Amino acid sequence: MAEEKKPPSEKNLERTLEAKRQAKIAASRIRNFLKRKNTVWGEMGQLFSSLFSDDRLTRQASALFMFGLLGLILVIFTAVQRFWDAKKTNSLAEAFRKNQKIEETLKKGSEETKNKVFMTSLGSFTIELKEIAKQRLGSGQVNMAEIEIILRCDVQDTCDFIEDNRVPVRNQLSNVLTAMDRQDFLSREGKKKLKTRISRKLNDWLKHGKIEDVYFSKIIMS
Repeated sequence: MAEEKKPPSEKNLERTLEAKRQAKIAASRIRNFLKRKNTVWGEMGQLFSSLFSDDRLTRQASALFMFGLLGLILVIFTAVQRFWDAKKTNSLAEAFRKNQKIEETLKKGSEETKNKVFMTSLGSFTIELKEIAKQRLGSGQVNMAEIEIILRCDVQDTCDFIEDNRVPVRNQLSNVLTAMDRQDFLSREGKKKLKTRISRKLNDWLKHGKIEDVYFSKIIMS
């Protein structure tokens, strides 16, 4: 006897009912699994199963709630991401400020070092003054002058080197501090020329560093 064929509409209805039944079974299994975890997930399981309810309004309400929940999760995720981005930006800005502060400190220290004066004393020297025609010296008077020489160096290392080699340095000046005319020695131009000869002589002798200026801190005429 030939098998009775069902109309297409009945087949579609059976497939729809079977799909709903399988969906309910799956939702029931998920809900039971979530219930075993904790209460919150259990509630979520019930909400999930409501999506497959026979009641249309229940399904719609569950769907709206799920969309709202997903939107809230998305907002929270976006807020957290922006928070970490802002924190990272603030960290970079703080690092930039610290680096800029360090650069300013180094620059300030470099300027202070540049403006700092490095000086050392060579002690006193005696210069012979040439006799003036028809000059009459009183008792105890001689044609001599005593000066104290101060050197201004480019850096502290140059001053330290001069202090460690004071005897050779003074010996270098023995050929510079020769007899001078009294008037030349007392004049501003004569002192300037003498300072130039001293600095030139020492700079030619130094292997490293430089004498930037020469000062006479004390002058005693005899």
